[in-house]
Amino acid sequence: MRVVNDGEQGLRILELENFDLVLLDLALPGQSGLELLPLIKERQPELPVIMITAYGTVDNVVEAVRAGAENFVQKPWDNEKLLADIRSAVARHRAEEENLQLKRALKQRYNFANIVGKSESCSRFSTSWPRSRPAAPRSLSRARAAPARSSSPRPSTPTRPVATSRSSPSTPAPCLGAA
Repeated sequence: MRVVNDGEQGLRILELENFDLVLLDLALPGQSGLELLPLIKERQPELPVIMITAYGTVDNVVEAVRAGAENFVQKPWDNEKLLADIRSAVARHRAEEENLQLKRALKQRYNFANIVGKSESCSRFSTSWPRSRPAAPRSLSRARAAPARSSSPRPSTPTRPVATSRSSPSTPAPCLGAA
């Protein structure tokens, strides 16, 4: 916890240290808390700020909330309520930070390059499977006759059986999944 005498000192300390919360008085020497609040939010948008004041008007409350204040507490305040507000704001801030970190980790782990083709069986599969050739351009002319179709629903060329379970040791492991 740090106590500062004015807004300029507070902004300098915010540049140097990390905080979980700012308690910001509306009446400060130099700049008012309402002038300082946007500067704090510009530097650290996620940092919760609770405004405190003895001069709580509806206009001040609305302006502070619009500028990003988490809450607005009037002097004299109830210590238990203020502590509850602080705990709530800090817990919400930490949960949001944790959520962002988890999203970054998931995005990195499940990036497409990390999902496909990392296992040994995938490497063997991808090197042994014949690469497809680009299709020949089709003519827009309808002068050629269409090939005759068979009435049989089965294809005329032999097909490869597809393994549907991993019960056989010769069945390769699937190639999609986390690395």
